Amino acid sequence: MVARSASDEARKKAAVAEVTSVFMTIYYHSHFRRSYRRLDRQIKGVAEERVALFKHDPFHIRLDTHRLHGKLKHQWSFSVDGRNRILFEFLNKAQTAVVFLDIGDHRIYR
Repeated sequence: MVARSASDEARKKAAVAEVTSVFMTIYYHSHFRRSYRRLDRQIKGVAEERVALFKHDPFHIRLDTHRLHGKLKHQWSFSVDGRNRILFEFLNKAQTAVVFLDIGDHRIYR
């Protein structure tokens, strides 16, 4: 038996995390596409940066990803900027596939 160090285990876990994060599949609902087209160019740029961050780590601290409550209890949201959010739903338990449902300010929760 060979003793493994904690750093070997940490490296393996990190490698697995990197592989799974690369395979994030994002689908875009038609409502999301329509809302996205209506955004200002500057917000679109920030949104693209946040989506790239989301693909790498859906729970990155800068995204403030959180589960919603009430009638939206199966959906999640993350922040694009101080005002705008992306509303989405995980499509599998492994959280490797999502559908973006809407983008905009807090009115998307209605």
